[in-house]
Amino acid sequence: MIQIKIDTSDAVLMGSQESYTKMSTVFNRYHLRANILKLEKDAYYKGCMRNENCTEMVNGAYSDIVNAHLASVYESMSEDSMTNEEWEEAHLRAAEIYDMASGDTSSDEFYELINEFYSTLE
Repeated sequence: MIQIKIDTSDAVLMGSQESYTKMSTVFNRYHLRANILKLEKDAYYKGCMRNENCTEMVNGAYSDIVNAHLASVYESMSEDSMTNEEWEEAHLRAAEIYDMASGDTSSDEFYELINEFYSTLE
């Protein structure tokens, strides 16, 4: 369970004037939508990467992350022969990974590579 402190000083109670006079107590219910990817990404870039204790645990270089993904794309090649279609698909995925690594490393797509690296590939 995640506890988040929310400032409700600017919250607006919706309803009609009639509903205010008929009720002795007003109940408020707040619905919160959280973008988990954004929360995790902010925790990684803005929290962990700025904290020395955290960076000691999560210190993989971007090149290590990209190489691990490329290795996972081609790992089945050493075990089984690939069809032409599988070979083309592997090349396309490797090109996507390379393009992500060459571009904005703070993008959601590149963070997905980082997240997968630490959760499954490392």
